[in-house]
Amino acid sequence: MNDPLFEETFQVRVGMDSSAGRGDEPREHRAASLVNADGELLERDSSRSLSTRSTSTTLSLMRNINSADALHGAYLEAFQRCPPLNAPMSMESRKQLLLEKLKLCEILCDFSDTRAEFLLKQAKRKALVEVVDCVAILSESHKDSMEAAVLLASDVVRAILKTAATNLFQVVDEFRDPGLTTILESDAVDVDVEPDEPVLDMAWPHLQLVYELLYRTVSCLAIPSKTLRKCLTSSFLNSLLMLSSKEDPRQREYVKTTLHKIYARVTVLRPVLRKAVMDRLLFFLYTPGAASLGVSELLEILGAIIHGFAVPLHEEHIKILRQCLLPLHSAPALWAFHMQLSFCVLQFAEKDSGVLQDCIVGLLRRWPSFHSRREALFVNELEELLELARPEDYEVFIEPLFFRIAECIRSPHFQVAERALFFWNNEYIVETMSIFSSQVIKKVYSALRQNIASHWNESVRSISNNVLELLEEMDSDAVEL
Repeated sequence: MNDPLFEETFQVRVGMDSSAGRGDEPREHRAASLVNADGELLERDSSRSLSTRSTSTTLSLMRNINSADALHGAYLEAFQRCPPLNAPMSMESRKQLLLEKLKLCEILCDFSDTRAEFLLKQAKRKALVEVVDCVAILSESHKDSMEAAVLLASDVVRAILKTAATNLFQVVDEFRDPGLTTILESDAVDVDVEPDEPVLDMAWPHLQLVYELLYRTVSCLAIPSKTLRKCLTSSFLNSLLMLSSKEDPRQREYVKTTLHKIYARVTVLRPVLRKAVMDRLLFFLYTPGAASLGVSELLEILGAIIHGFAVPLHEEHIKILRQCLLPLHSAPALWAFHMQLSFCVLQFAEKDSGVLQDCIVGLLRRWPSFHSRREALFVNELEELLELARPEDYEVFIEPLFFRIAECIRSPHFQVAERALFFWNNEYIVETMSIFSSQVIKKVYSALRQNIASHWNESVRSISNNVLELLEEMDSDAVEL
């Protein structure tokens, strides 16, 4: 091996590493005692020598370090050589400069060490800021402007998406630690468990700008929808959707807003996105130990999608409810995303009374009888659905409905019992109950009597007595029977 640059670098490194234990001996002499003219390690002590294998490994390591340093230096020089995007130049030159900066921004920096590659990180961040500002300015210009047509042509959009993919689409953990999942998400746990502190990505100074660039690109009206349709592949969308399970909540929020904007702008991709969102939710539902991270964000996207469904609902849309949303009520960690799930179900119920019946029957079939925290969530959702139900809808589910309400009234968990009794505070539900008073009283009378006689909670006993008096006023004959 006759590489003078490598020999010099290696000698200096060895001299620095051994200076602590060699006193004031000149560094050149110490390095020469370890490395000969061919760059090979010599014996430090006549009685001990390094093996050939160890020597080869050390030299290979030093060669890699030297190559990496040289590569980072070349990248930094390339960043510094590029003029600012707002410098005076022709549109074609600015486009080429934009493409060059996007290519350079595909370089990934090491954020595990805050001191490593400091200048390179700063240079990349500066380039990303320039690109984001450029797209933002073009977004504000008229969509038919010549400059926007040149600088945001399809090849530039593809370069932006490639830069985003290189920076964002890394390995995403589908699972959390099994022990942690057991503690936080097991149905056997009936306590309020505080979630862990979110894990924030150390590369956020760059990732935030990449997400912002992607969002501004898909939002830019200067880029025609047909251009986005050609550039956004199903592979890209699936990879972007995978980021919804990132632990950093800031990333999940960007993914949600970006996907929603794509759905709004590119109509031809809507079936692809709906299927991709549904597949991710089903993966969570049917994969043991799968983390619930990102489920709430996906349900928010789905809620906005459902809101835009036309009436009457297509069978394809109703499948989302029957095959995904209702089964999700049996998923672990329901408390983490129940608010968004309930919103999606209510969106369906408001659009079609037949779907409303499916929602209530599906909820009753999946009722968590031995999990008080879940049961309280179900009672809240059931009340919201009943506010939408017409008297003729009750005929479909009145028997299982009031059987379940009676069981909740008997619950030793006072919050579940109170929430069930509060149904009689809802004027619309009470008015509908009066139509079926004999059937209602038949189901709940014994539960109310049992609470008044022996429930441990004073508030539950008092409310039960008030409800019983209300039922007596509603249909005294049925109460006497």
